[in-house]
Amino acid sequence: MSCNRSCGVINMVNEKKAPEIRFDGFTEPWEHYTLGDVATFSKGSGYSKADLEKSGTPIILYGRLYTKYENTIDEVDTFATLKTNSVISQGGEVIVPSSGETAEDIARASAVVQSGIILGGDLNIVKTNKLIDPVFLALTISNGIPQRELSKKAQGKSVVHIRNSDLQVLDFTAPDKDEQGTIADFFRNLDDTIALKKQQYEQTVNIKKSMLEKMFPKKGADVPEIRFEGFSGAWEENSLESVTSNLVRGPFGGSLKKEMFVESGYRVYEQQDAIYGDKANARYFINQSKYDELIRFAVSDGDFIVSCSGTIGRIYRLPNKTPKGVINQALLKITADGKKLCPNYFLQYFRMDKFQQAIIDDTQGGAMKNLVGMDKIRQVVIQMPKLDEQIAIGDFFQNLDTLITTQLDELEKLQNIKKACLSKMFV
Repeated sequence: MSCNRSCGVINMVNEKKAPEIRFDGFTEPWEHYTLGDVATFSKGSGYSKADLEKSGTPIILYGRLYTKYENTIDEVDTFATLKTNSVISQGGEVIVPSSGETAEDIARASAVVQSGIILGGDLNIVKTNKLIDPVFLALTISNGIPQRELSKKAQGKSVVHIRNSDLQVLDFTAPDKDEQGTIADFFRNLDDTIALKKQQYEQTVNIKKSMLEKMFPKKGADVPEIRFEGFSGAWEENSLESVTSNLVRGPFGGSLKKEMFVESGYRVYEQQDAIYGDKANARYFINQSKYDELIRFAVSDGDFIVSCSGTIGRIYRLPNKTPKGVINQALLKITADGKKLCPNYFLQYFRMDKFQQAIIDDTQGGAMKNLVGMDKIRQVVIQMPKLDEQIAIGDFFQNLDTLITTQLDELEKLQNIKKACLSKMFV
């Protein structure tokens, strides 16, 4: 990331009219402004989703401010045929949606950098004078005190509205134009970095999705479209019971009641452990006596736990040195037979749609779904190659999963950095 001035040193300040964090070299207090004194206002023209086409003149519709664009809009990926009397950007406009679902969501803004873009209906258009940088204004409207004040002005119930008259009386503080530009550049570069990281993450997710479709046989086939070199022959079908050494549903609800729990001891694994994995927190424990009584439901390193009620079909493999404990009634425990079934292969296969469809009972219709009974679980079919090919496939997808997790963590860190900076770099 780069700025107009050095980003290497950021000063902490306590001035009443200055933010908590500033870039090195800026010391003057921020000035108070009312938006109506430093800007002119207009409205976008009436286009809707029905007007969108595959090509034509680029257009911004207000809904994309909620789903696509950040505080600076450099590129537009929607198009329409230009109509008479359309409102076209000159570059440097700040746009604010005039309609939204909630007061908090509607109080946001983006600066349109490029000229020649159609500005659609339900957009308030703000054109600043030479004192205010448009990107800085978009950031200001979307964060801190101005955002909260604008949210209070939103009117409506099922749909809320912001008008230009609400924007005209909006008060905000700003530094001189040079510092505004430095702040704007910092966040534009940060947004570019976040967008690139998000694109890399999404590309890896799509690669995995594509490879899952090609590296497992399609319906009616006994070989996949793509295989690693050196492997051949038809895949076999086996029941889940035949390739696992342990397959057990959690104990009846009466076996684990709250009055049995202790402050520390053997962990009780529950639904959230299968859903959130290592991010789940241990909440309940039992003593040695209760653990011995429920030893059939005890977990070991490498076991799979599966959610069986509510959010069903989620699976998590317990890591090495997992805390000793038992599953509760909302979980299924599966132990793979290592001589027949590669755990990494099984994890990917279990998450595939065709396997999920086989284990989820939705015959009753509606929103209520359940895991099929244990008699059916045992006989659910798994299509699988020889063990060495399973291992190759499992390792390939485990490496992809590791990359996806790393990229997502990096993306979340960048988003948290932006959130922290937004809270400390504006008054």
